[in-house]
Amino acid sequence: HICRVFDAWEDGAERELCLVLPYFARGDLRQRLKSQVVALPFEEVVAIGAQLCLALQYVHARGILHRDVKPANVLLADDGSCRLADFGVSRRLASTAALATTCVGTPSFMAPELHADQPYASAADVWALGCVLHECLTLKPAFAAPSAAALGILIRRGTRASALPADTPAPLRRLIDSMLTHDASRRPDAADLLRLEPLRPMLSQLRRSASSRAPAAATAAAAPSTPAASPPAT
Repeated sequence: HICRVFDAWEDGAERELCLVLPYFARGDLRQRLKSQVVALPFEEVVAIGAQLCLALQYVHARGILHRDVKPANVLLADDGSCRLADFGVSRRLASTAALATTCVGTPSFMAPELHADQPYASAADVWALGCVLHECLTLKPAFAAPSAAALGILIRRGTRASALPADTPAPLRRLIDSMLTHDASRRPDAADLLRLEPLRPMLSQLRRSASSRAPAAATAAAAPSTPAASPPAT
């Protein structure tokens, strides 16, 4: 559930970085949320959460922090799956127990410890994921303010800009609340989240869907190409 990069190079006098990625016809999650009149269905939000948790579990186990988890960096595939993309500000730590200190990322998705200029670790990515899922259910940022200073105060206080819908299932509400736990030391990591309702049963469903797609993809890859038509005789 991490976006592949097929090629990369620097182009032109400005040495702009160019990347070759798979084509995602459905765009990114930010575009999807902007086009929505109503919030995403609960089951789809859970599926997005499970897939992004798998992505974070993979990179965190390798000592990598994404540091910019947000809807614009979640790419949507035709088959309903999603991929975490844009590791441009990611950071590899010396060990999984190490901490980062450089403050980078998108302010409205940054954890309280970053706004307080404290060292941080993988729990900051989990906080950002909680903000993403909150926005999927409300179509509004979890934290918003007219200025960066005011935003930092609200996030450090844990004052959300919008409440989750009243009909949000209790397991999903508890999941998001746990991701947005103010104390980073009490915030569950990605592996812990995958053991909780409602992500654990969703994992089984995702595995079944992936298994059903695999034979079809193999068949399509093995199918001979249609030969070009012969030119008419003259």
